[in-house]
Amino acid sequence: LLHAQSGEESTIDFTPEAMEKMRGAAVFSHNHPQASSLSPDDIVLGAKLDIGEMRAVGRLPDGSVVTYSMRYNPNQAPQNFVGRVAVEHDRIGQEVFGEFKARIARGQLTVAEANGTHWHEVNGRLAERFGMTYTRTVKAR
Repeated sequence: LLHAQSGEESTIDFTPEAMEKMRGAAVFSHNHPQASSLSPDDIVLGAKLDIGEMRAVGRLPDGSVVTYSMRYNPNQAPQNFVGRVAVEHDRIGQEVFGEFKARIARGQLTVAEANGTHWHEVNGRLAERFGMTYTRTVKAR
């Protein structure tokens, strides 16, 4: 354990000293009380701190535990990697939003389903784009 810290319901702020302690860590694991996928800030922080794997763990309404994981590509060219990840994450996020909006309009997807899967879809596409490995695992209660 390199660092332990509590935060607000949906955010946590790290001091520069805490970030330096975490730099290069094999795994950065944290909770997501709403059981949502990794956020854009999670993805960029992992890239910025050269983390091997970023994880978010939460509990689904049925009591199952869901874990989202992004393993960064160690062979990724480091030049402006953080900036490229951030820009591409935004671009893919807008693309998925447009697709989901159209599917909702056609009655193929509910707003709740779109909200629950948006970042999961974005992160899968981002991982593919950068040669990273993204997974979602659910362990029954």
